[in-house]
Amino acid sequence: MHQLTGRIEVVHFKDGQVRLGTTHARTEPIRSGVLPDCERSLSSILGYMT
Repeated sequence: MHQLTGRIEVVHFKDGQVRLGTTHARTEPIRSGVLPDCERSLSSILGYMT
């Protein structure tokens, strides 16, 4: 997580190797391949708004 920019980078692994990295803004939903019903934003997870 890059606290100064308010963005989070999610790294996706497959077979023990990095396959994809996605960057999300503070209020953008973070979609999970492991938890498909979870689409919370960084702000909602940490409990603050921009």
